[in-house]
Amino acid sequence: MTTGLTRKTSARALAAACVVIAAAAPLGLGATAQAQAQADAGVARAVPPGDAGVARAVPPGDAGAAKAAQTPKSTVTVRIQGLRNDTGIIFVALFDSERGFDGKNHAAGAQARPSGGSAVVVFENVAPGTYAFSFIHDENENKKLDTNFLGIPTEGFGFSRDAMGTFGPPSFEATAMTVLAGAVTVRMRAKYFF
Repeated sequence: MTTGLTRKTSARALAAACVVIAAAAPLGLGATAQAQAQADAGVARAVPPGDAGVARAVPPGDAGAAKAAQTPKSTVTVRIQGLRNDTGIIFVALFDSERGFDGKNHAAGAQARPSGGSAVVVFENVAPGTYAFSFIHDENENKKLDTNFLGIPTEGFGFSRDAMGTFGPPSFEATAMTVLAGAVTVRMRAKYFF
């Protein structure tokens, strides 16, 4: 983490990253996942872009592609707790690298309505690997993380492993976790400054 950043600058960086999450989160949903999300009574499902569960033909003699097609996938359930109310939308982003963790290039995104102070989204067909997750609680549904005049968030947010940065968002390393094949649950707690 870089030191010497002002609280105003780093809070704006966090807000900028979360705005990208909010704006892009619905784009990570495939049409099938969107229909499933509407049918699941509060549980949103997301499929990483380009992997909507469609069977792909493997050219003869392409053993590497055949092996990749047979690699077991994960279903990652993200449970967010500690929401201060049930208004608005929860936007969740899945990141597969530090490069993408700047808020510009998430691997997949999903959204859900909060209920009972919590929200659940499910990412399906996730290849085993190292990932980080983040979310914002967009209470007024304006598709961005609102901030005060100092740039400090006035809406909820959170990161996997409940990581927090000193002045701004935590690093990818601080939030990263290993996802193995099969069912995985990630729990995150909402943080509010105001």
